Amino acid sequence: MKKEILTEEKIKNRWTQMEEMNQIWDKLSERQKGYLDGCMNTVIAMAGQEQKTA
Repeated sequence: MKKEILTEEKIKNRWTQMEEMNQIWDKLSERQKGYLDGCMNTVIAMAGQEQKTA
């Protein structure tokens, strides 16, 4: 995993992105949230497999 130096500016940018994503998430239906949860879990599982085999 690549290490990155976090500056105050990067943290503020990421916080803004998180707030924007949270607003979008709050507007989704439960069905849409379930679909995206499944997608995220698949990506996490695949990333974990890649790390173990690399």
